[in-house]
Amino acid sequence: MKIRRDIEVENYIRKKLKLSWSPESIAGRMKLDIGKSVHYTVIYKYLYGQYGQDMRGYLRYKQYGRKKRTNVKRTKEIIKNRVFIDKRPRVIAERRRYGDFETDTMGYPKWAKETLAAAIERKSRFILSKKISRLKNAMEGFKDIFQSLPVQSLTFDSGPENARYKELGIKTFFCHPYSAWEKGAVENAFKLIREYIPKKRPLENYTDEEISAIIDTINGRPRKCLNWLTPKEVFYANFLNSGCCASG
Repeated sequence: MKIRRDIEVENYIRKKLKLSWSPESIAGRMKLDIGKSVHYTVIYKYLYGQYGQDMRGYLRYKQYGRKKRTNVKRTKEIIKNRVFIDKRPRVIAERRRYGDFETDTMGYPKWAKETLAAAIERKSRFILSKKISRLKNAMEGFKDIFQSLPVQSLTFDSGPENARYKELGIKTFFCHPYSAWEKGAVENAFKLIREYIPKKRPLENYTDEEISAIIDTINGRPRKCLNWLTPKEVFYANFLNSGCCASG
């Protein structure tokens, strides 16, 4: 097998698997890092063969799906003067520029004392997060996240915790009620976070440092949609260095 014949390739694969990279991400990024390449299917064959089976446990097997909601009780509108997502300019919807974020708070057991406020920059897929004491304190978390950042726009769901959105002083759009799936980027970000923080495990079991390490690991994975660069590389090279008006 090609992997076994090249110790540099084998060590690279094993190292990246331990960082929770998928075989496709490893194959896509390998040429950028060490100037060599193997197809991701070859990596799978290696993992299910004699020599790579000890690394199989690092594969990300879990699948998450959006639950279909039925018989949802409609509540009184409490977010005034919302601008809905279908009014969002095409420059945002098509990810033509940096500085547009989707935001949300992570679901948690009702008895838990803490939750996670998170935001994802749509073009770079870079995730930022802040642990908060209660869902009602979401705006305090987002104020910390966006402090000093040149943010162009935000997209929230229509949950009551977002009623104070005007305190952020940022152009804001909202998903339609009970349609959080309309902001798919941040929904997908939470799926990635859930690989490390299971849904039924309270967030207070994790220190701020542990959560930061989890987010940093996810931001350090190469993405096919970014030409196998990582969200961290794209975010720091484009959004922070050239400002939110960069486009391309």
